[in-house]
Amino acid sequence: MAEEAYALARLIAPDPTDTDYWVAVYQNGLYTYVPKANLENPIEGILVLIGQQGGQIFAAPPNMTWGNDWVTLGTIRHIGESHVIVEIGSQLRAFPLPETDVWEIAEGDVVQILDETGIGVVLAGEKDLSGNKGETDGRRFERQPPEGNLPPFIGETVSDAIERYVELPIRRKTEYATIGVSPAKGVLFVGPPGTGKTMVARQIAKRVDASFFVVDGPEIMSRYVGDAELALRNIFREASSRERAIIFFDEIDTIAPSRDKETHESGVRLVGMLLTLMDGFNSSSNVMVIGATNRVNTLDTALRRNGRFQAEVNFSLPLLTERRQILDSVRATLQVRDDAKTTRIEQETAGWSGADLADIWQQAGWNAAGDQRLSIAQEDLNRAFEQVQQQRLNRERTTQ
Repeated sequence: MAEEAYALARLIAPDPTDTDYWVAVYQNGLYTYVPKANLENPIEGILVLIGQQGGQIFAAPPNMTWGNDWVTLGTIRHIGESHVIVEIGSQLRAFPLPETDVWEIAEGDVVQILDETGIGVVLAGEKDLSGNKGETDGRRFERQPPEGNLPPFIGETVSDAIERYVELPIRRKTEYATIGVSPAKGVLFVGPPGTGKTMVARQIAKRVDASFFVVDGPEIMSRYVGDAELALRNIFREASSRERAIIFFDEIDTIAPSRDKETHESGVRLVGMLLTLMDGFNSSSNVMVIGATNRVNTLDTALRRNGRFQAEVNFSLPLLTERRQILDSVRATLQVRDDAKTTRIEQETAGWSGADLADIWQQAGWNAAGDQRLSIAQEDLNRAFEQVQQQRLNRERTTQ
């Protein structure tokens, strides 16, 4: 029997959703959840060694450091008499069978590729990274959506499109199957930043009683070969195990840009993985994929073909009536003096997003607290309007 293989990890923080666990991150960027009972003296930031078979946990020796070297990861797909076939990203490569009895290797293990000579340490079995890591992906990416009332400022056009393309296909699968038509597998939310795309996606999940998985574009990107693809695969696997699930890609343009000669190889692989995963489930499945972007023209064209993201919902900047509704809805959650009016703000914020309008109240609250007031006054609102206006101007300058 081979000796236990250990992987270095750093304790991040107690799990906010379960006091019996701590969150730890491996050097390859993958997260795991460690039972508190296995930790002798958990302290945020300390390094630990986690056993990859038995799950034993020890404090790392003092001479161990958190390395900064790049790491290539792969998954063992076949073990022959003299060679091992490893999947790295979307490619299969053969390496000599390791001449060591320090650890056992098995099909499905995730391993570190040291160099052309072959396999280094076994980081974790895929059983751990799909069952354990699959659960980790679920707990890392799944979010509890808020109450499911769609905000009134999105307008009837957007509300009707959401019902048509997202809610009805989830609620009425039987009717679609009887008629013989297939709903869209994926729906794109298109519109400027701050128009409520992410908030609406969360609320849809609540309305249709679906598990909700958030994949933030920049967050899932990794410098490790195969890491982002593995995470995507596990998220889809976890979502498929739920009765109903929505996978929401925020800033999808960052992980699925148009593939051209200048696109980095990792970007090409990630787009290919997403296409494969979407093609891998049929439109009558329990999973609905939603992508949000404010740069729809930069998306890879293959994503917008029939059978993938074939429906789009356009979110626009709020009009006067909608701006009033946004300001009123935020006001209702704050301590505001009765004589504080937003009429001027409503009229002078054409072209502003809902996020900008909400930020005015946030800034006004800070202004009131800074002046030692317990409620927001008109002067706080006026100053907040000017502050947010300046922030918008600064953003525009930096993007020109």
